[in-house]
Amino acid sequence: MEPKINQLINKSVVRLKRGSPTVLTCLGVAGVVATTVSAVRATPKAIEKIRKDSLINHDGDPCGYSKTEAIKSAWVYYIPSTVIGVSTIICIVGANVLNRHQQASLSSAYALINKSYNEYKEKLKELYGEEAHQKILQPKKLKMCIYLLVTFLVHRHYRLASVTQKILDYFMILFQKDILKAPYRKC
Repeated sequence: MEPKINQLINKSVVRLKRGSPTVLTCLGVAGVVATTVSAVRATPKAIEKIRKDSLINHDGDPCGYSKTEAIKSAWVYYIPSTVIGVSTIICIVGANVLNRHQQASLSSAYALINKSYNEYKEKLKELYGEEAHQKILQPKKLKMCIYLLVTFLVHRHYRLASVTQKILDYFMILFQKDILKAPYRKC
């Protein structure tokens, strides 16, 4: 029972890491709304406090206050709005940072797979010649390879080594069965 709980926790952590930019974006949207609502609710209390202080400080004139006197009187009412607003900004910036990190990971995965594929193409040309290479570039086979590459990149970008190996294995099967119809020869 305990291994299943650990497995569930590990899956939850992975999903949370993947979805954290989305969660932070949603929190940012909610924070914008909450900041506005909090500020609107605080305003009548702040205005009342400013007018009371103005009555005391300006001989009964409720509108005789300056901007600095208003800020000194009412800043306390806007503390929750300020805290919510700062938290919202942190969520939005955090989501952006995490999105950039994921984009960098995908770019790295693509570069790794592209490099491996080019090395594999060169080795194939060396082993089987240019004619076999041209047969591979037929539209149906090329579309299948591209579809497989994109599928692995999008759905499993966090496992770079296994993705690269699976793609290379697929190319090997493709070369052995469909194109060359001969067993793989090692150098």
